[in-house]
Amino acid sequence: PFQTVEKGLASLSDGKTLVIGEGTYVLAGPVSVSASNVKIIGAGSDKTVLQRHNVTGENVVTLSGNNMDVSGIAFDISRNDGTVIGIRLQGKANKLHNCSFLSGGGVSIQTYLSENAQIYSNVFTGKSESGVQVSGSNPGLKIYNNLFESCERGVSLYNAADGNVIASNTFI
Repeated sequence: PFQTVEKGLASLSDGKTLVIGEGTYVLAGPVSVSASNVKIIGAGSDKTVLQRHNVTGENVVTLSGNNMDVSGIAFDISRNDGTVIGIRLQGKANKLHNCSFLSGGGVSIQTYLSENAQIYSNVFTGKSESGVQVSGSNPGLKIYNNLFESCERGVSLYNAADGNVIASNTFI
């Protein structure tokens, strides 16, 4: 039991699990999690919402540990100005699945110098610049079984490593 989601995320240490119950949680500022072998689990992407609106030029959530598993959360991020990244995914062997991204601009997920990350079974809606932006070398990246709806660019690649898999996604 934490007073805020930010405190719960900040308290994560290696090997721990944070379960976020039903509700809408407004993030007051950027959040960073660097612990490894952690799980961040919501009650479902239609029940647990992390919200940050009118953001100016920042990463809202940075996940930089290894073997992180994030699921069952809706991320409702809108920007005011500048480049906004909803989730910056770094580290090795991280998974982001069964989430929804209700973006009002910017980039929903950016992988940056990550390895063997998996982004699957997510729904991206709203007018984002990119649902997933692959920046820098990201060997072993797999993006599959996602729905991209009304995104300017569903998946954008910048200096991506060879051998990545982008398959079985739907773009509307």
